[in-house]
Amino acid sequence: MERAQGRIKAGFGKYAENGIPYGAVFVMRQAVCLAVGFFLGRTTLFDCLPSFAVAFAAAVPGKYLLTAAAGGVAGCMTCGLPVPAELISAAAIVAAAAINRAADAIVKGRENTAVAFASSALCCAVTGITVQAASGFTLDRSVIYLCEAALSGSASYFFTRCRYTLPLLKSTVHFSTAEMTCFSICGCIMLTALSTVSIGLFIPAGVLAALLAISASYILAETGGAIAGICAGVSLGLAGAAPGVSGCFAIAGLCSGLFSRIGQTSCAIAFTAVTAFFAVISGTGGGVAVMVESALAAIIFILIPRRYLETAKRRFVEMQTESSAADSGSAVLGLVSASNAVTEIAGYIEKITGGESEQAKLFTFISDILTDTARELGRAGAFSHSKAKRIAGVLRSFGIRVTGISCTEGGKGRLMVTALTDRFDEGINKTRLAVEAGRACGCELCIPSVFRSGNGCVINFSQEAELRVRVGTVQRACDGNEFCGDFFEIFSDGHGRQIMVLSDGMGTGGAAAVDASMAAELFSSLVRSGLSFDCALRLVNTALLSKGTDESLSTLDVACIDLYSGRVEFMKAGAAATFVRKGKKAAVLELAALPAGILSSIGFEKARSDLASGDIIVMVSDGALSGSDEWILNMLRGYEGESARELAENIARFAQEKREGVINDDLTVLCAILE
Repeated sequence: MERAQGRIKAGFGKYAENGIPYGAVFVMRQAVCLAVGFFLGRTTLFDCLPSFAVAFAAAVPGKYLLTAAAGGVAGCMTCGLPVPAELISAAAIVAAAAINRAADAIVKGRENTAVAFASSALCCAVTGITVQAASGFTLDRSVIYLCEAALSGSASYFFTRCRYTLPLLKSTVHFSTAEMTCFSICGCIMLTALSTVSIGLFIPAGVLAALLAISASYILAETGGAIAGICAGVSLGLAGAAPGVSGCFAIAGLCSGLFSRIGQTSCAIAFTAVTAFFAVISGTGGGVAVMVESALAAIIFILIPRRYLETAKRRFVEMQTESSAADSGSAVLGLVSASNAVTEIAGYIEKITGGESEQAKLFTFISDILTDTARELGRAGAFSHSKAKRIAGVLRSFGIRVTGISCTEGGKGRLMVTALTDRFDEGINKTRLAVEAGRACGCELCIPSVFRSGNGCVINFSQEAELRVRVGTVQRACDGNEFCGDFFEIFSDGHGRQIMVLSDGMGTGGAAAVDASMAAELFSSLVRSGLSFDCALRLVNTALLSKGTDESLSTLDVACIDLYSGRVEFMKAGAAATFVRKGKKAAVLELAALPAGILSSIGFEKARSDLASGDIIVMVSDGALSGSDEWILNMLRGYEGESARELAENIARFAQEKREGVINDDLTVLCAILE
């Protein structure tokens, strides 16, 4: 057989790629464009016009334009709109396609995102004006069509970016964060479109959504699983899936990611188990349908050969390794712009409905996640490739195989290093490793923290801070209960901040323990992934509200200690008082706020304080308080020891004595001494 320009010559002079004739490939691509246009044409979020189909017609390449427009028109004619509106919407799709064709002839292959945005938004706006000219103008309808125009323009922008990025799939291994964001948003739009097809309560697209969430949790561990679950759940929710599916998928993705390090089957079973729990507590046919869809997705995922999943995982690692400061800057700008656009859409929806609606909440939540991701990228500082290479060399000299490394300098002595490796032997001397790595980059580094992530390990170094924290904890369950209804997490976020999280579930026993552990662990995992404290609280609140009709409340008490500056931020959502000793003076901090799991909209009450070496923070659950809390303040004023554990034991013992030796509520004490 004759090779020509990387192609294999097949019979009748036709060329083939990977053994498939180009004619067949062309037909398949035309069929895909036809199908995509059809499903987007059936999707009307506000029951007015198929804005996504207009956006697709404005962005698709010229050789697929006819089939894409035909599919959009066919879908539009079957979406259930009134006949006049169907005809006008079909005309908008054709008009967007015509402008797209004319723009392609003018720009001749150059990226025309601005033209696509303007043409799709204009076509939707003109459609709205035409429909209202026939039926009469109203303020509500005008705002809705304005939303449709903004939504269509935004979708066309992302479709166009993907159009010019997709051909690079075979020739590059690295895509920027902004490009990956475009792929993700387009995928969510397609999931929403496919979700319009249902068989009773069963939504076939739900199987695809669950499969994507499970795959993301296996490849990107708990962070990727939670974010993919949120995106998949929001996409299904916009199409009218079972209430609470967004929170269910978020928790399922997180749990699946936690089990990804065990294996492929465990990852799938964990996701299905969470959706089964959701089906039981929801008590609706929609919840059962979500469970069935997830079970089918889990079976498909288990049948996927592991080598394909490992290849995908390696590719994502390579993308992270090759990322640069320029990519980070463009990603921040792109995410901020996307967040602003989504916020505007949420505002329009609130104006239409006269208040906060479920769809507005979904858009607001997406905007918050985009904003937090942009803030995290911007906070990273400047990348130092030279120091990253030197530290990678040190790690290799210790027998550590580095699969990815990032070194950022954020000013004020904050050098942060994150390295990815497939394993970390327990016998490695971490102290000597920190000394050698610090010598390589010319500064003093702390002993690295190492934790499992997926099938590998993450090693975090940070420049030596001014302060350190000694922590002591005591926890006792209510008399007669095996499980404590309080739960706490203490961790470093890798940016020089020590974070303490305490949650108290409603009541005592097993049910309270489940609520408290879910709230604290989910909150901590989201903060570790880079989300802000406020956004993490809203997600935890959504998760607790989605558990069912029974009340499921949990307090959240957070103390975030900046080890470089000594500034401490206190955040409370329904939590008990916190006690602080600054110098020889002690004070009580009480902040009134609702716990998570009551209302759909809550927030932290916050306070700040600048502490120094020798100062003390004491966080307690309400089981440690009885009557006046002056005794805790006196104990702090007179404490001269250096053991945080001893102080916590003293407070817990005295609290029990004040209740005459009876523990009638769960009791937790967290003490932190700065040094």
